[in-house]
Amino acid sequence: MVLAKTGAEGILVAALPAQGLGIALKIADGNARPRGAALLAILDHLGILSDAEKSQLGEHIAPSVENSLRATVGEIKPAPTWLK
Repeated sequence: MVLAKTGAEGILVAALPAQGLGIALKIADGNARPRGAALLAILDHLGILSDAEKSQLGEHIAPSVENSLRATVGEIKPAPTWLK
């Protein structure tokens, strides 16, 4: 189980009671859009997410970015070396 709370200016905090872990994120530019993808990348890095969970959360792990015409023009995902 993951408990999460968002805040202003790109803040997100999460607790993983069973693992005794807490996570705090601050998106530098204050945008809320990458918070979920960043948290899921950390959870995956920690081995918290099962393959089934990753499959179900796929659209949140790398959410699409659309332009004003609703055409997909990119996706949000961490840089390959972000958590290494």
